[in-house]
Parts: sequence; structure tokens; C-alpha cells
Amino acid sequence: MWDEQNGQYKAAHDRKVAMFPGSALYVRPQAKKKSSFAKATAGGAADGKRLPRWIMAAEIVETTRLYARTVARLDPAWALDLGAHLLKVSHTEPFWNAEAGRVLVKRRARLYGLELESRAVSYGKINPVHATELFIREGLVNDTITWPFDFLAHNRRVRDKVEIVLTRTRSSGYLNLDEAIYRFYAARMLPEAPSPVAGANAQVETGAGGISSVPELIDLVRERRVTDPKFLFFEAGDLRGSEEAAHDAAAFPDALPIENRVLPLGYAYRPGQDEDGVTITVSVRDAEALTPAALDWAVPGHLEDKVLHLLKALPISQRRTLIPLAETAKAATRAVAQRARLRDRQDSLAATLAGYLRDAQQLAVDPSVWADKPLADHLRVRVQVVDERGRPLAASRDLDELHRLLAERQRQLSAEVAREDPPAWRRARIRWEKESQTDWTFGEIPARVHVCDQAGVPVYAYPALVPVDAGVALRLCKAPEEAQAAMRRGLFHLFELQLRYELAWLQRDLRDLRALGVLAAAWLSIDALQEQAYATLRRWICGRAVEPLTPAAFAHELEQARSDLRGVVPRVADLLREILALRQELLTHPEAYPGLAGDLETLLPADFIAATPFQQLAHLPRYLKAMKLRADRWKENQTRDAERAKRLAPYVKAVAALPAEPGASEAAEHYRWLVEEFRVSLFAQELGTAEPVSTVKLDRELNALRHRTLASESRSGGVAKTADRLPPPAAVAAPAKTPLKSLGALDRLFPRG
Repeated sequence: MWDEQNGQYKAAHDRKVAMFPGSALYVRPQAKKKSSFAKATAGGAADGKRLPRWIMAAEIVETTRLYARTVARLDPAWALDLGAHLLKVSHTEPFWNAEAGRVLVKRRARLYGLELESRAVSYGKINPVHATELFIREGLVNDTITWPFDFLAHNRRVRDKVEIVLTRTRSSGYLNLDEAIYRFYAARMLPEAPSPVAGANAQVETGAGGISSVPELIDLVRERRVTDPKFLFFEAGDLRGSEEAAHDAAAFPDALPIENRVLPLGYAYRPGQDEDGVTITVSVRDAEALTPAALDWAVPGHLEDKVLHLLKALPISQRRTLIPLAETAKAATRAVAQRARLRDRQDSLAATLAGYLRDAQQLAVDPSVWADKPLADHLRVRVQVVDERGRPLAASRDLDELHRLLAERQRQLSAEVAREDPPAWRRARIRWEKESQTDWTFGEIPARVHVCDQAGVPVYAYPALVPVDAGVALRLCKAPEEAQAAMRRGLFHLFELQLRYELAWLQRDLRDLRALGVLAAAWLSIDALQEQAYATLRRWICGRAVEPLTPAAFAHELEQARSDLRGVVPRVADLLREILALRQELLTHPEAYPGLAGDLETLLPADFIAATPFQQLAHLPRYLKAMKLRADRWKENQTRDAERAKRLAPYVKAVAALPAEPGASEAAEHYRWLVEEFRVSLFAQELGTAEPVSTVKLDRELNALRHRTLASESRSGGVAKTADRLPPPAAVAAPAKTPLKSLGALDRLFPRG
């Protein structure tokens, strides 16, 4: 046989030979050329001649090399017939051919090591048992047979029902379902005695010669149907025991009742995929009625697994008292289920479990401890929202994320509708929009108004008060964020119009701040001091929210603003006098700690009065006193002071990356002052803090701020520059902690210098 790779013939017993040059079949090889024609010539053929692929030789002679002499062309099929008694035949790699509908195997025929033939043949006549096994697994169990057998259609329906039961219960038996089906068919089709699985005394008729093809199965079914009409039909009990397949329909319901609607629940076993677990398919309007509590209690059969997960997620100091957790989880599951029924399932699972642990175990647990320890996906209901044609619009296991996705979709549709200006949008503007007013004459302003529906998705417009030259006007906005921003400006302008006389008196009364000229000398001019004080007071008085948006709520806030203005100037003067005096003491402190000047400049820049919200001005003296206490005693224990400064540093750096202008987001503003409270807790704990603060809380707030900024700017189509500048919270090594065994051990927490 000619070997293309080696350029010579492969002879019997794995010898390499060349054709003798004197042979009539010999073709002299040409010198190697670069042309493609020369490269394509087999065996170095010249003038279009080729060496024969197969030859036979009368003798093999070895001189300078091994030559085959007296050769002739040979068809290998002749050797198959004439040398059948010398052939060695092997069968390897059996496989299922779905197109042919039979199990095949590769047949190789060799003569003294030369492979004369390699082709696929039927495997049923060679190894009936193994061929039948392959036919059952690949054709019947994997359901790749296309012939319309009645038993296959019936068995598919039974299998689907069993899969639904096993999926709802998350039973591991689902993984063995294929094996159970195989055993059922094998007991009736294998050409052997009954399977041991069927029992030693079972009398089961099997396929006489094995079944390895669809035609053979057709013949077998026709033969057995005469005596057994249900031959090869299986039921759920044939795949699993009835006690295993049974499940509580109430524990795994088919639907979730919400208000006056019933929403269908679907179950799927697809680990690692989005559809794994429980899915509820709803319309856009039905999605608005869903609550986290409703989803927590949707599948009672998952309740024990959820409770066990939440107990395992508790801190070890609390979890230790609940051991063994498995037994505690069972008792807690019964208790929280009863509590949920009494409360009509209005509370979330986390809140209900926290209440049980507090009452039954005397364990104070904050439900927020589980916020960053979510359940496994198959234990959380996946909500899929579809349009009126059943096309998916959004899907998520987190209701907040789902509402954000739907809001984004509605925002896009509202923008499209507003841009196209259809009759529905014009009718909405005519009905809701009003021209310039100087008082609240708009009645109750709804949060949103329905414009029309597009592809099953409701399109809303968002009313807002917009400042105009002669007052404020009511306008419809495309997006809720746009309406909120416009409403803040509109309310500010309306309060300013209503309080114009009070603000004029305020501006005149602020002249009393001239008495602070000595303390502010060489730093702030008197005019700048008055302007900044007026700016922050004006922002405080006019920048208040109105909730709900009704005439009564606005009148209440207006009256409250007038009340707040009474006597505010003397209070501001006393507050600024204390701040400026403390600043002066820090500037002249004889033992300033490293970085004091920078901290003071950051807290009290030249425009600190205008840049600081009025409510926060009252806390500045406490922050300054904390700096003074640190300066008084930092030299007593410089190592401790440096360690505390190191813990504070990453959060100060994060604050420096936040937008510093007065219109920054409320979350960013709150985080800035939270860091100042943390500074007080580190260096002057005796002064107290306005709210509890810790590194854990600061890290959580910073992460939430970064995510909120990214989401907000991605919705607007911009680049999240602010969020990109926010550094991740640095991990600060905490000092080693040991359990406190007595009140006297508290001294270790507050070492003296």
C-alpha cells in the first residue's frame, strides 16, 4: 500500500519497500520544483503518471534498500475475497446513528498488518447485548428516535410530570431519572435473563436477539402488542417509588395569589442557568403589585432551606447559641410559618425570623445582617415580565433591579412618545399642564399620569413644577428623574415667592453679624460672611420637600418655614461665634498634631457657611472640639494616634473624591458627614456621635454610593466619572480581639495614654 507521508510502500509485517526501478509500473520522480503542479504530483509522478496505490510483488529483494520486484496493480477487494481465511477482523467504537436509526460499529479488516477495509456495519449481530444497551440509552432514553411510536409519546408525558415533581422538591432523584428509564427498557429488551434490578424471581420477556435498530423495534412492538397492548408503556411508579414521587401540592403551589389575581408559578431544574428554580411570569401591571414579602412566602416548600441558610449566615457569636442548626431550623420554620399566617404574610422572611429569634431565643438580630448574604438562586423566585404578546421585557430575582429595568423601559417609551408627539401625549398635556402661578393652585399633583400603552407596556408622564418668569408652571416630564429635579427647582422658586418679604427681613437682620468681624478678620470679610449666611439660610428655608404634593402639605411646610425663620439670626450669630473661636484656638494650638492644618482647611474652607447645609452647621463645633482634644493629647501616645489616623485615612481619601458643590447627591453629602462622625468616635469618643458609625457601615455606604452613582450616570448615557474616582475602601488591619470576660476588661478597649 502506498504511503503518501513517507513516499514509499508499506508492505506486510510493517516493512517499508520501494518499487524496483526496472518495473514497468515504475515512475521516475522529478526534481523538486516550486510550482504547485509539481507539489500536487503523487509519489513524484512525471507527465501525469502516478504510482499505483496497491501492488503485489512476486519477490522482495534487499540491496541498498528493500525493493519489490515483479509487481502488478491490485484491488484490495480481491484480497478480501481470496484471503478471507487469513484476515484479522476487529470491531471498535460502537455508536448510535440517529439518521440511520441503528447502532453501528467500525469494522476493520487487516491482512498481515495492512488495513484492507474500514467501514461502519450493524453492531447488533456482533454484540447484541451491548448494541441493545446503546440503542436504549441513545435512542430511547435520550429520545432521538423519530419514528412515531405510541409508547414514546406516552412516556414523554409521564417523564415530564415526574420531572416537574422532582424539580419542585429539588430531589436528587432527578439526576437518576435517565437510569430508571434505562432499567425499565432494559428489563424488557435485553437479550438476557431478567435484570437483577427487577428481582430474582421476576418473569420478564425480553428481546430474543437484541434490539439495535428502529426496524427491529418496530417488529418487536408489533409482535408483543398482540398479547400486551401496553408493552413498553411506563408509569411514574415504574421510575420511582410512589412514596418518593409524592409531594405536597400546597408546599409547591402552581400559582401565587396577589390581591385579586392569581399568577402562575413555573418550576425548572437548570443549575447554573437563569431559568433555574421558580419563575413567575407577569405583566407590567402585575409586576407593580409584587412585594419582597410575597415572593419570600411564595413557595412554602423552600421555607426550611431558606431558614437554614439565614441561620448559617448569622455571625458566629450568635450562631453558636443555635447549634444544632438543622434542628433549630426545623423548629424556626414551623414558628415563622405560623407567625406569617397571623400577619397575613405582610412581613418579609428576614423580619419574621428576626422576630422569632428575639422572642424565642432572646437573640437580638438586625434583619439587615442578611442583606449581603443572599439565598441560592433556586430558592429565590425569578420574576419575568412579558408584554401583551408574551415577549420577555425584563427578568430578575431582585425586585429593585426589576423595577429599575422596567423604569428604564418605560423611560425609553415615554421619550419616544414625547418625541413623536402623538395625540395621546397632546391630550395628556392639555389635561394636566397649567401655566404660570405664584401660589399652589394646582390641586393634588400625582406622581405620574398614564398616557397610553405601547406593546403592553404602560407609558407614563411625570408632572412637575417648573420655574418660569412669573412664577411656576405645571409641566409633564418624560422621566421620573427629570420630574424630581424640576420639582425641586419649582418648589424652591415657589417658596421663595411666598416668603419674599420674610427673606428681605432676613437679609436685613443678618447685618448683626458685623459683630463677628474681629474673629473673621484676615480670613472672611463681613460682606462675604453675610452673603454666605443668607445663602445657606435661603437654601434651608426654600429647599424643603413637600410630601404629599397637595395644597395642605404645601401650606403646612410654608407655615413651618415662617416659624423656623423667627429668631434664627441670633442663633446663627452664636453658632458662628463658637465656630470661629474654636478655629482660632486650633490655629494657635501649641501642640498641633500632624495634618491639623489640612483637616481644619477641609472642614472650614473660606466658603464653609455657604457650602455646609444649615442643619449640619450645628455639628461643626463638635467636630472642632474633637480636633482640639486630639491636639491636646496626641503626644501622650503617638503610636495609638497614628494607628487611628491610619484607620481614618482611606475614608478621608474617598470623601476627597466626592463632588464638593452644594447640589451634590444627598447620599454623598451624608457620607461626608458620616466620616466626620467616625473621626469623632476615634479621637474624642466622649463627645458622642450624631448616629452610630463604624468601618463596616462606612464601607457599606461607600459601596452603595458607588453603585448608585454608576447606575444613575449609566441611565443618563454619561460616563460615571465621579464613581470612577471613588477608591475602594481599604482594608485596615484591626487590632487583635479577645473575648471580654468581665467589666474590668473594658479598660483594654479604651487604653489610657
